Amino acid sequence: MILNFFKTKCISILFISFSSMSFSSSSVLADSCRHVFVRPAIVFETPSLILRQLNQSEAHLVESLKDQPGFALFSSIRSSSRNDQERFVSAFTMTSTIGSAGGINTFKSGVPLGLGVFDKATGEFAGVFRLRLIVEEERVSLSRMIVPKFRNRGFASELDAPAMNFVRSTFGITKFSRYALVENVPSNRNIQEKSPFEFVETLGEGLGDAVNRYDYDLP
Repeated sequence: MILNFFKTKCISILFISFSSMSFSSSSVLADSCRHVFVRPAIVFETPSLILRQLNQSEAHLVESLKDQPGFALFSSIRSSSRNDQERFVSAFTMTSTIGSAGGINTFKSGVPLGLGVFDKATGEFAGVFRLRLIVEEERVSLSRMIVPKFRNRGFASELDAPAMNFVRSTFGITKFSRYALVENVPSNRNIQEKSPFEFVETLGEGLGDAVNRYDYDLP
């Protein structure tokens, strides 16, 4: 009888110890999962889209756009060197807080800010959006690339107003520019018909990929 008593006690102790270990392991696993799957905060959104910075693990989303027409204009990469390519991608995965003093100073020094664009309905990656301050003009250039699957839905035009409001409230800048390849007739037509931007000039005529510049200043 005494032997059975000790057996029961030992089994109970072992069970409690095992349960505690399992709970501890589960907690570590949960903490690990929370760390892995944390997403950067939303920077701004539109009725259909969410815009946020990307994690380092999501850099491949930007890389996937490199072979698409118009990427050179969007990226403004001056060379095909590895350093320039990495610098461009890093603009989308910066870890500094955008609205902090450091983040504001970084942007105002001319370092571009890149954001991933995600479809609200599905959560799918829909493209990228890039803001770059033209320091000497105190004007922000707005660029976007929408992946083929999400084109012709009005997403590109939907980004303008929320983006400009975000820039004004965060950085205090109210002047903006957009660019479109002269040969890209649909893009030029959309800017002219569906946005407040007005044509300013054509750049690079006779030098290959000429672009039209459109400006707009918030009232």
